[in-house]
Amino acid sequence: TVDNLSNLEEGMVNRLNVLIRNFDEAHYSNGQVKQKEIVNTDTVEYYFENGNVSCKGKETLMGKSGEWIWFYEEGSVKEKRIFNDKGIQVGETVSFDEQGNLIK
Repeated sequence: TVDNLSNLEEGMVNRLNVLIRNFDEAHYSNGQVKQKEIVNTDTVEYYFENGNVSCKGKETLMGKSGEWIWFYEEGSVKEKRIFNDKGIQVGETVSFDEQGNLIK
C-alpha cells in the first residue's frame, strides 16, 4: 500500500541520514537516551524513558535483520524474532512473560 511504501521510504531516508551523519543517539525530552546506534555494526538499541533497553538488533537499508530482542520495561526479555536480509520476519515470535517463562 501507499502507507507501507511511505514507511519504507521514510525508514530508508532515516537510515541513510544515520550513516551520513554518523548519528549515534537520540534522546527523550527528559534527557534519557531513546535510541543508540553503533554505526560500524548496524546494531541499534531503543530505550524506554526510564533508561532500560526496549529492543535491540541489527538494521540495514531494508529494515531489521537477524535476531531482534524486545524487553519489558523492567528489563526482562519479552520477545525474540528473526528477520531475513530483506527485513521480513522468518519463523515465529518467541514470547516470554515478565518472569522469563516461555509463553506458548
